[in-house]
Amino acid sequence: MKNRINNEKIMYVCAVVGYFLLLLIWSLNQDFGSGPEEKMRYQIPQFIIDNNRLPTLFDSSIYDSYYGFSYAGQPCLPYLFGALFMKIARVIGIWEANLYMAARLTSILCGCVFLILTIKISKEIFNQKSFRVAFVTIIVLWKYTCYLFTYVNCDSMCLVGIAVIILYCIRGLKEEWTIGNCIGLAVGNSIVLLSYINGLSYSIVSVFVFIASYITMKDEKKRKYLEMLKKGIGITLIALLMSAWFYIRNIILYGSLFGSNIANSTAKIYGSHEVAASVRSEYARKTMFTFKGLLEWIKGQIISFGGQFTVEDTFMSTLISYTLMVISVLLIVVSVYKIIKNRRNMLPYQKIMVEAMALGGFVTIAVDFYYSAFVTYIAYYARYLLPMIISFGFFMLY
Repeated sequence: MKNRINNEKIMYVCAVVGYFLLLLIWSLNQDFGSGPEEKMRYQIPQFIIDNNRLPTLFDSSIYDSYYGFSYAGQPCLPYLFGALFMKIARVIGIWEANLYMAARLTSILCGCVFLILTIKISKEIFNQKSFRVAFVTIIVLWKYTCYLFTYVNCDSMCLVGIAVIILYCIRGLKEEWTIGNCIGLAVGNSIVLLSYINGLSYSIVSVFVFIASYITMKDEKKRKYLEMLKKGIGITLIALLMSAWFYIRNIILYGSLFGSNIANSTAKIYGSHEVAASVRSEYARKTMFTFKGLLEWIKGQIISFGGQFTVEDTFMSTLISYTLMVISVLLIVVSVYKIIKNRRNMLPYQKIMVEAMALGGFVTIAVDFYYSAFVTYIAYYARYLLPMIISFGFFMLY
């Protein structure tokens, strides 16, 4: 028994170290700026270490010459970690030209944390070891997931926040809402709020799970709803105490949560006409709501999510992406059929868990559709679908 536990610990450590090396090697072999908007995002931690403060949307020195604004109004937690690693790298003598790798370390380490959390989630969902291994492998070795952990971005930390939310949602359903589970849920939501707003689809999931768990609870109504209210307020307060400072700062500085009003106005002055918010949104509406545009978007989302990142990729890359997605969809169809067939035999927490995973997926797709239809139309760009990767893996195997 002791040997088995030791072997599991060794395999656990080897998996984390191996994943770290995979992401590090991939990152080292990737040119700076090759990731989407990496140069714009790198400017924020660079500004922090040069000026010892957070930038604002009024700091024109970091405006992108093409877009005419910066990301200073968006959640900043990943940038703070990036600045910390860059500061350490500068102290130990790393060349300025290579400091971007220190900033990328935030994403790489987020990948390792995400792996650890995914392993923990697998243990909560599956009893069979083979299903746990398959679940973790599908999620963390999915090409787009790995790619996200190799360059400077905010999505990587957002995925960590989502994983924390899902882990404590499941534990809350299985073990009831202990103080530890409530704090865990609040921390997960705080990470999402301070990293990337696209992850809020799983904040909605956490609210659904929390309320549904009390509704299905066999207890005196008055007592259980009073407890739900107390703990719900507690979770909300903890999440706000950890994250609200950034949004209060934005409201004081810009009069809005994300400073989009300032970013839009500076884009008109300093940016190119074709990337102005009004021009992009008008083009998005005109394109997305045509049969050809919608079809191209669906095609682009499918092969992009499957691992083809550009339209110019080879035919073989497109074929592999399509094949991978067809296999994935078939597995999901089989899994959903089994869930529907066995639903009556499921425990209440299992039903809520299935519904929560489905809700997270649908809301994520809806957010992605909204962005493409009303903000900017980029067909081959499924990055906004990555928040549902755990739900995706869940429905392939459950």
